Amino acid sequence: MTIFSRNHWNYALILSCFTIACLVLMETSGNNQSFNSGAWYQVLFMTIAPAVVLFLGIRTKRAILDGVMSFKQGFREGMMISLLFGIISAFVFLAYYKWFNSGILESVRIAYRMQSASETKLILTDMGLQVVFAVVFGAIVSSVSSFILKRSKKQ
Repeated sequence: MTIFSRNHWNYALILSCFTIACLVLMETSGNNQSFNSGAWYQVLFMTIAPAVVLFLGIRTKRAILDGVMSFKQGFREGMMISLLFGIISAFVFLAYYKWFNSGILESVRIAYRMQSASETKLILTDMGLQVVFAVVFGAIVSSVSSFILKRSKKQ
């Protein structure tokens, strides 16, 4: 038995591509000293796109189930996509910090109020919070999406 289905992987990887695109835009625009810049692409790629992708992932699950899906099935699908994305996202940020922009860790250090923490502890904390945030955001979006998309057996 596999924990993550093909649908989970597909949508988690799509979400990861949006995260990578946001980081690339941060680097190419020179807006790479903080995550709090409020740039349009940060709002789009870190909030709006993940909500839309999760909705589409849950909708795909409903199609796989021949159009009949309970709230619980939709919610579970969204949570599994979110969990897998959170894990992948943590490693995307690890690579970003280690190989592309270690300078941004100072803004992360300030945001987490970890001025005396080592770089390793700071990165591990951020990786853990990436997973937590993905799951919390996923729970909210999955709840709304599952409520909208649930469909009982056809009469």
